[in-house]
Amino acid sequence: MDHQPNHQLPDPGRILVAHIAIATPVNRLFEYLLPDRPPTSSLTGRLAGRRVTVPFGHQKKRIGLIVRVTDHSSHPVNKLKSIIDVLDTRPIVPEITLELLEWASGYYHHPIGDAIMQSLPPPVKKGTALMLPPVPTVWQATPEQQGKPGANAKRQQALLALLVRNKGGLSPDEVKHHGFTLANLKALEKKGLATQREVTHPGIQTGTQTVLREEQKEALTQITKKAGRFSIFLLQGVTGSGKTEVYIELAHEACRANQQILILLPEINLTPQTLARFQRHLPARTLCQHHSSLNDTEKIQAWASVLENRSAILIGTRSALFYPFDKLRYIIVDEEHDTSYKQQDGFRYSARDLATVLGKKHACPVILGSATPSLESLHNVRQKKFSHLFLKHRHGNASQPEVTLVSTRTGQINHGLTRELVTRIRQHLDRGNQVLVFINRRGYSPAYLCHDCGWIAGCHHCDSRLTLYKSRHQLRCNHCDTTYRLDRFCPNCKSLNLHPGGEGTEKVEETLQSLFDPVPVIRVDRDSTSRKRAMQSIHDRIHTGKPCILVGTQMLAKGHDFPNLTLVGILSSDDGLFSSDFRASEKVAQLVIQVAGRAGRADKKGEVIIQTAQPDHPLIQQVSQLDYDAAATSLLAERSAFRLPPCTSMAIIKSDSDDNELSLHYLQTIKTHLLSATRQSTPSDIVGPFPPAIQRKANRYRNLLVIQHTSRNQVQHYLHQLDSFLSTNKIAGKVKLLIDVDPLDMG
Repeated sequence: MDHQPNHQLPDPGRILVAHIAIATPVNRLFEYLLPDRPPTSSLTGRLAGRRVTVPFGHQKKRIGLIVRVTDHSSHPVNKLKSIIDVLDTRPIVPEITLELLEWASGYYHHPIGDAIMQSLPPPVKKGTALMLPPVPTVWQATPEQQGKPGANAKRQQALLALLVRNKGGLSPDEVKHHGFTLANLKALEKKGLATQREVTHPGIQTGTQTVLREEQKEALTQITKKAGRFSIFLLQGVTGSGKTEVYIELAHEACRANQQILILLPEINLTPQTLARFQRHLPARTLCQHHSSLNDTEKIQAWASVLENRSAILIGTRSALFYPFDKLRYIIVDEEHDTSYKQQDGFRYSARDLATVLGKKHACPVILGSATPSLESLHNVRQKKFSHLFLKHRHGNASQPEVTLVSTRTGQINHGLTRELVTRIRQHLDRGNQVLVFINRRGYSPAYLCHDCGWIAGCHHCDSRLTLYKSRHQLRCNHCDTTYRLDRFCPNCKSLNLHPGGEGTEKVEETLQSLFDPVPVIRVDRDSTSRKRAMQSIHDRIHTGKPCILVGTQMLAKGHDFPNLTLVGILSSDDGLFSSDFRASEKVAQLVIQVAGRAGRADKKGEVIIQTAQPDHPLIQQVSQLDYDAAATSLLAERSAFRLPPCTSMAIIKSDSDDNELSLHYLQTIKTHLLSATRQSTPSDIVGPFPPAIQRKANRYRNLLVIQHTSRNQVQHYLHQLDSFLSTNKIAGKVKLLIDVDPLDMG
């Protein structure tokens, strides 16, 4: 791949070659001559970062992005095709973003063209013209000239009277609603009787300052001192300690400096409430959001707003990282421990890790916030790569919730609910409070089985059990989404003795409804929030403060603030304690402490009931004391002893085929080649091939080869050897090969 610097247009007589990113599985840029129309001389400024249409293969046209322009080609110039059209009058992707994407393509070993094109929002990728959102405005009567129009201007008189009565101003739509036109407004404006001004979010006082506690002020001071310089801060604050208030003050500071700030969130469902909190303190026009539920117009407008510096603050999910920032002052990654920041298919990048690379390129501080930091971030603190800031106290001096362990080995259990938990739920509801019951399993039951012969319903296409969805009267595979009819007879022994096994959110919801009717029971999982604005509707119901019971998965563990919620019951705390995934214990500790942190805010004392079959397990003991630091210290010691990340670097090579033997054989061939072709290699550097916990998904057999080393550079060296091997050795058509660098999922 050519790494010559970007060029502006040279002398008209020179031949110019554009190196263009096109979404293909081939890891290279494609070379084209600049178009004759429009004439090259009419294109001014930097060409890199502009979208183009080009002829490509058997397709008539493809859209790509110019990455650089040079005066040389790796092919004979007379063999090059010309660009059909340049779609943009100016670059829409800055040079820094292109540098970031080229670096990421190399580090994650993903085709450069696909990485660049996948970073663009769908309408931008399709070539849709950019457009800015309209600036919100209101019309007001001018205070110094509230005289009357001429006697014959009846409409103007009525409109002026309307504006005088509404001193805060009326939007153009409100004026239209009262029967007046834009021409009427312009007539008053021409006479100096009315004026139009931009507005902030309705009811919001522009620039309202937050009130910070001393430890928040100290954290803010440490961060702002590094403005204009690259540095990484781990902001560790207990749940409810006010990390968001620190973020808001950083946004204020960025706006005052006429610069931009990026706030990354792990979940789409967190975006509306976070945006609302920022809108209470900052002008609406400085804010925009990015997530997959926006329509194409909203996505185009958000991209244009950041590109034109209209929006100083972007709040968004993972891919907001690739927006066209010009003056980035701070980057914030909230809930930095969340695995949602790692893309699990296609371009497998980590937004958290790339945020630090982007911060270095922009020479700005990067703030990683969490109540339960990832072991990677804590390891980097130990290595003196990150600065560690703490928020140890909850807002309003609220105390930490009281935690009780309840053993599920003995005593009566009603569909996953112990007698102790049911009693405490009733007490909290009687006090007018809200309750959260956490179970990290969707559906009605995770299994459907025959009590006579032991048959368990399994997917025909995957090595997994089927989940019962009673509300839909069907069984479903949560891996390939295949659905099955709910039969009355066991297919093995023809018995009618078929029953659900275990509990999911639907079953717990049903049980709680029967126990606590008429108290509303609100289920929050991926199924109940799939419709647009469903999560916002649920939030609105909860924030009425009326007594209710929430039943939810890990979606409820992430950053939500429910002021009237005083009891949390955790049903599935043991999940992951004995998993084959070495990261499972870390996830258990983070999830339990995050969920527990939803209980009790301000003047209301919180309580947490943790149901467990392993009450004496060291990790359960640590999380029951809400002592994440102790849990993390123990887990880091284990990782170090077993040479696991973050104490080592790791990459996984995954093969995927409908022929298991071929899948294994191909990985073994790769392993043999890497060990023989790589300098200073040892057999312990490469483990496998071996199958993951669920080997067959959608009738494809998956196997893994794990590269592991104390040196990140050595892992990359192995992967570069793999790239060379693949460039000269064609993969069997039945085998699909994937590379996952810094994997979070061993599946």
